[in-house]
Amino acid sequence: MMHAGAQTTVPSSHRRGENGHAELTADGLGDPLLALFDKTVRGLDEARISSFVADIIAEARTKGDAEPLKNLFVLAFQTRWCRGGKGERKIFYHLLVVLYERYAAVVVDLVQLIPTYGCWKDLLNLLLECKHGNVDYAPLRHKVWNMFARQLKADEEELAAATSQGRSPKLSLAAKYAPSQGGQHSRVLKADKEIYKILFPAFALASSGAASAKYRRLLSSLRRALAVPEVLMCAQKWAEINFAKVSSLCLDRHKRAFLNEGKDRARDNLDRLACREHLLEMIVEKGVSGLKGKQLFPHELVQQVLNPKRGGELSDAVCAILNIQWEAVRNGLLEMVEARKAEQAQASVLVDNVEALVTASKFCTQSTVLSVALDVAIDSAVLSSARKPVGLSRVVAMVDVSGSM
Repeated sequence: MMHAGAQTTVPSSHRRGENGHAELTADGLGDPLLALFDKTVRGLDEARISSFVADIIAEARTKGDAEPLKNLFVLAFQTRWCRGGKGERKIFYHLLVVLYERYAAVVVDLVQLIPTYGCWKDLLNLLLECKHGNVDYAPLRHKVWNMFARQLKADEEELAAATSQGRSPKLSLAAKYAPSQGGQHSRVLKADKEIYKILFPAFALASSGAASAKYRRLLSSLRRALAVPEVLMCAQKWAEINFAKVSSLCLDRHKRAFLNEGKDRARDNLDRLACREHLLEMIVEKGVSGLKGKQLFPHELVQQVLNPKRGGELSDAVCAILNIQWEAVRNGLLEMVEARKAEQAQASVLVDNVEALVTASKFCTQSTVLSVALDVAIDSAVLSSARKPVGLSRVVAMVDVSGSM
């Protein structure tokens, strides 16, 4: 008979977790890639990440199988993916830094996907994490500078074309996150200089000041076209903020400022009062269809309700925004579920088509049409990952790293 307070013996494949219950260890999970996926939660340090990566690489080499390495790169991007993955920034940076030490060329080739699965700012923050003195980060830095330069140039051309044609420009967010002169990334990485040397090489050779001025004017024009909220806030043009374009995170961070509440309240500032009225109108008239919120995590919203003193009092207007963003998070999750259902339904149809064609081919062995149709159907089924759960291989394009083993 077990006495009160006595603890059961935990098998070697398990350990006691934070809540005192048994949980599988990395060895207990039986797969180092699965173990890394299980542990990629906020707070995982670079040393642990490096250890997990080393285990995955060692197992891949032992088995002579490149698939775990490919999946490792996909897992890195799934960790950052803000629209369907874990949305973890710091762990993603550490994963890429560790992977760069072993597969530099692959990482350099894949960083072009970072703005798609994260944001442009991730590129700069990644370089801030590249601190190991015995590693040559020059190829990675060169790729990042060129990515910014090319996109800023493309956005400049799009803005000019849209202006001449009298239409709204379709711009990326590169200008929003591009390093500003005097900012952290420019002070530490000299990022602004590296980018404007690529954008304006002739001016940079003749005069650093001239190239710097052109870069500053380029960012200003693109940010003005983007109507970046932070730019309008700094310019004291609060009333011009279009809340339909304010990102989830920006609205969450600055909702009290937008509402002209809290310690920074400006009672007699007509511009701030107009900003508040515009946001309140959006809440009442549009609700979840007018304000963004699905890029947030549920726990971020719950914490604000459970610990209101951290952010300030929960006024009716603040509560309304929290409720709208909570609904947006919920709707975003439901959209992902429905999209996956549709993918699975389509995949099932493709598999059924393959099975039907296989049966027909057995009876009509000389039919060239059936043979071609069968090949096409098989290819379609494979490309759709038919009747398979969502695989990490669907997140980013695969890169052949077998030669690096």
